[in-house]
Parts: sequence; structure tokens; C-alpha cells
Amino acid sequence: MCPCKCDGTMKHIHKQCLREWLNSKKLVYNGDRVKSFFWKALECELCKTPFETKLKDALFQVMDFEKPNSEYMIMESVKSAPAKVIHVFYLD
Repeated sequence: MCPCKCDGTMKHIHKQCLREWLNSKKLVYNGDRVKSFFWKALECELCKTPFETKLKDALFQVMDFEKPNSEYMIMESVKSAPAKVIHVFYLD
């Protein structure tokens, strides 16, 4: 998997290593009926390529966020690139 334009070791990053690195950058904000997950910069720290351009279909397979056991709704901020913002609203 190559999530950016790098030719060095980043070109051959393991999916699990990328997942751990991305999730180490996650910030979580808790509200009364919403939990928001924020990733500040989803881009390569070396070549500055946004990961979303290469991982668009698999983005949420590498980024983890908690989903409640009860009914919920997920909303994504689409104008936050290169950051990523996900809101999980509790509907119960």
C-alpha cells in the first residue's frame, strides 16, 4: 500500500502501521448526545500529500472511531480537508 507520493520506506508502509499512526493523531470531543472525532492533518509528514486522495475508498478501514451499541447517526465534515472530522450522534 502506498498512501502518498513518497518513494522511500513510506511507500511500503504496512496497513496496520498506518492505522496506528493515524489513530495516534485522533482527538475526541464528548458532548451530551454527540461524540466528535478529529484528525488534524491526514497528510504525509514528508511529501505533504493528503492521504484521502489515495485512500478515499478505504479511509475508514484505517481510521478507528467508536460506534455506540444503541441507535446512532454518523456525519462527516466534507470541507475540513486535509483534516477529517466525524460526528457520532446518539439517537436514543
